[in-house]
Amino acid sequence: MSANERRAEIVKILEGRRSEQVKNLAFQLDVSVRTIKNDILVLTAEHPIETVRGNGGCVRLNQNCHTYQNQLTQK
Repeated sequence: MSANERRAEIVKILEGRRSEQVKNLAFQLDVSVRTIKNDILVLTAEHPIETVRGNGGCVRLNQNCHTYQNQLTQK
């Protein structure tokens, strides 16, 4: 998996779960925690991603961010 593919997968995971711990992302994507941290650093320039430090810390989409959802109506 290339770096771009991995970063796209991180964004996809965060869109679905809204937040996740770095160690869980590293385990799921089979890379080191340092690699995930570097990816998050790159992604924050283009996406509304923020990190929460401390016990229970995580990476998450900004709380004001709402991903686009297709909505069909009767019309």
